[in-house]
Amino acid sequence: VYKSSGDYTVTLSLLNRQKGVEYPSSIEENAVIILDLPDAEFTYSEVSLKYDDNTLKYPYTEFSIKGKDKENTYNWIFGNGMKSTSINAKTIYKKAGSYDVTLVATNSNGCINKKTTNIVVKNSAKVFAENAFTPNGDGTNDYFLPKAVQDWDVKFKMTILNKSGKVVYETSDKNSPWNGKLNNTGQLMPYGYYLWELITYDADEIPQRHKGQIQMLEK
Repeated sequence: VYKSSGDYTVTLSLLNRQKGVEYPSSIEENAVIILDLPDAEFTYSEVSLKYDDNTLKYPYTEFSIKGKDKENTYNWIFGNGMKSTSINAKTIYKKAGSYDVTLVATNSNGCINKKTTNIVVKNSAKVFAENAFTPNGDGTNDYFLPKAVQDWDVKFKMTILNKSGKVVYETSDKNSPWNGKLNNTGQLMPYGYYLWELITYDADEIPQRHKGQIQMLEK
């Protein structure tokens, strides 16, 4: 086993123990050439931690290879069902927790190095949407808009649809949440379940889609 790369000289010596005869050694220089393995060590960073935990505007966890080489090929398995072949890779973890991330690096000589590291994601890419609201004018839970959109500086568009898929309200203003009425005017819509779709735009203007349902209750 050769533990490090390099060129190795091999020497073979023969000794006839019965006759006590030692034959001239055979020496072959550079008989074994051990090639370098590509570097598969990597670091990671949650971008949102640098920006007040704003995972809507900065949703990515970024990965960087310590000894990256443009001649190598890289295959990432992020542990969240997503993969990448980029040198500087990134992915979105929708839930906080630990993930096993695997990097398989292959160099131009065909040598393969594989590294799996357990990472811990502190922030989740959630919008913190309530599952019910009561637009009865009592000053408590009268409006619906996912909390993350209210608290963070992020460009967005929210659409509310009824069960048949008809749009009943749209807004891109955090100061104009849904009040339970058609286009926020007139009488309240029927109580029950409604669907919501939210498109947020990250710092690179890439849209991220979220969806769920909200129940409108009388009280």
